Order: sequence, then structure tokens, then C-alpha cells
Amino acid sequence: MGAWFGISHDAKELHCLLRLQKRAARVILGVDSYSRSVINFSKLGWLPFFDEIKLNKCTMIFKSLKGDVPIYIRDLLKTNSSVHNRSTRHGNLNLVCPKYLRNNDGGKAFSVVAVKLWNSLPHNIKNKPSIKLFKTAVKKYFISSYRNLDNFETILSNSTLSNFNFL
Repeated sequence: MGAWFGISHDAKELHCLLRLQKRAARVILGVDSYSRSVINFSKLGWLPFFDEIKLNKCTMIFKSLKGDVPIYIRDLLKTNSSVHNRSTRHGNLNLVCPKYLRNNDGGKAFSVVAVKLWNSLPHNIKNKPSIKLFKTAVKKYFISSYRNLDNFETILSNSTLSNFNFL
């Protein structure tokens, strides 16, 4: 399996990494091992590692749309309004997802995964005027998705490894 910055795509190693993050939260808060990890992360203002990675991808796209990244990254991302002449409400905020044949070929590329993630964000988050406000809004958006969640392990077990592209 491939790795990026020491993070493997192997499901067992992803579970180990999440357990390590949960253990760190318990040590910092001084709570027992039966305390709910979702509540611990909420108290610390933490995101699970897989949502931190999603936050970083969204931030890269936000910076790209503001012109704060190298040209080679900007060239990967095209807005709907730059590709076709139809005028849509959010044509300058939604991105065109590149075509790819299979999930295991081009489907794991940054330009595909990050664009799908970006397009799934609510438009009021994409419209934030600064990077700081944007990151805060995305973090709150991810945290709000944990409301009815007992633990983060259900996210890992219900997802496929293709959701955890670390590029």
C-alpha cells in the first residue's frame, strides 16, 4: 500500500492512527478509557485526522481560488464558469471534476478528490472572505456532522479506503 508522509492507506493502520489520536485526547483531558471520543475531541476542538486532511484539501482549493498557490496547482482546478458560458448562481465557486477511468487510477488524484470534497461544501462556507474564517467554518461544518455519532470508528468502518486519499 502507498503512503504519504508516513500515513498508510491500510485500514488496520488507519484504525491504529485513530486510536492513537483518541488516546492522546484522553491523556490530555485526564479521562478514563470509557469516555466518548466524540465528546473528548469536541472539548479539545480537535478533528479526527481524516477530517484534518479534508480540511487541508479544502484550504488548498480556497487559496487556489484566491490566487495564493503556485500556478501548477491553479491549473489543476477549473471553475464551472471558466469551462462553459452558461451563467449559474455558483459557477464561479463550483469546480469541474476531471474525468477519470477508475477509482484506482485517476480517481484518487488530488484534482479529483479535492474537487468532489469542495463541491460538497455549502456555498456559504465557500464564500468566506478570509482563510481564517473559511477554516473555522469548515471545521464547524465537520464537527456538526458528529452530533449523532457515538464514535469515530464507525466512520472508518463504514467508509472505503478510497475516502482516505492523502494526496
